[in-house]
Amino acid sequence: MYYFIINPKSRTGRGKQIWDYVKKKIDSLQIQYYFFYTKHAGHATELATFICNKFHKQKNIVVLGGDGTLNEVINGVTCFDDVCLSYIPSGSSNDFARSLHIPNDVDKALTIALTPEKQVTVDIGEVQLLNLDGSLKSQRRFAVSCGLGYDASICYEALNSKLKRLLNKFHLGKLTYGLIAAKQVFCYRFVSGDLIVDGALRGHYDQILFIVGMVHPYEGGGAKLAPQADYKDQKLSVCFVHNLKRWQVFCLLPTAFIAQHTRFAGVEVFDCENFELIQDVEKVTHTDGEYGGTTTRIKMCCNQHHLLVNTSL
Repeated sequence: MYYFIINPKSRTGRGKQIWDYVKKKIDSLQIQYYFFYTKHAGHATELATFICNKFHKQKNIVVLGGDGTLNEVINGVTCFDDVCLSYIPSGSSNDFARSLHIPNDVDKALTIALTPEKQVTVDIGEVQLLNLDGSLKSQRRFAVSCGLGYDASICYEALNSKLKRLLNKFHLGKLTYGLIAAKQVFCYRFVSGDLIVDGALRGHYDQILFIVGMVHPYEGGGAKLAPQADYKDQKLSVCFVHNLKRWQVFCLLPTAFIAQHTRFAGVEVFDCENFELIQDVEKVTHTDGEYGGTTTRIKMCCNQHHLLVNTSL
């Protein structure tokens, strides 16, 4: 049985049109399925939990939406051993699909969902936002990446951007992130903080731009911030940027899309089992490009669960 979770507002409302097309295809194949529309923020999480608790045996969940919809779904799964996930990408970034070679072409993505060429087991990240005394403020899973600072500020502004909605109409939504990133180079406020990696203090840093923990190499529509990321090694790949001048940040941005940002002094990329960053000022966070709240103290690791995903060779 297939369970489709559809974000009809993805890709500036084209998600509904894409689903109508998909529905005709699967109806012609006489495939048994249920489908659910997301109606508000967090609804995909509620739907995933409902599917897991209501239906027994193996559940083939197909997500039609962007990385944000996917994030909500994995936060609602209660029985990872019984779930196989497929993805029909219809967002702006689609970095999960990019990493796993799931095509943006609807017909090809649907074919993979129904008759997969390959199945892979992928890691899932986990982030904790902490209060200054170390007590837990909030906790969430992520599929692709989670960041604190500059990259999260870009995501936060993009989520509320009229420019993104306009560009999406011309299939140019990815440009939103680049334009906002360039703008924020001139107004983002650097902070200081301590970075703890695998339980040991790595150092105290000034002028921290951002830190991002990644399961997959890409975020923000193809920025390859963690070129070495391996989605099945039970480790996070971390990109930590600090002590750069603003003109250097401006030059850094385009190089991330060709994985050359690591040549800049002040850009550290490393793998670890967990890390914690304690800053002197609250900053915005994101989980898979969605607003995750603000914090001065953040901790990330890989979740104990794994996710089975249908993909291509």
